[in-house]
Amino acid sequence: MFGIAGRRVAEALVALFALLGFVFVPLGQKTAFQHAVAVFSTPAAAIAFHELTGAVLRLKDRVSEAIAPAPTPEADRKLIREVARNVVAETVKTGLAPA
Repeated sequence: MFGIAGRRVAEALVALFALLGFVFVPLGQKTAFQHAVAVFSTPAAAIAFHELTGAVLRLKDRVSEAIAPAPTPEADRKLIREVARNVVAETVKTGLAPA
């Protein structure tokens, strides 16, 4: 009846009411949001988050190295020399420096 736009509006309203319930409806002494904050602010949760962060960073490094291995110092020097030559050549070509 309302089409795709009406369906999206209805879904958004349901999501909004779910969020409001999560934040404002008490479950015993606290709301669901307050319970979640209490659980995730424990020392054990902080340790778990720290370990998870470390694991994600190690995984990122492994994937990065598998895709593009880290350059060697000699490769870095070659790249710097090549860029410097190009900069000098471009500067001379544009007339900003004498040849």
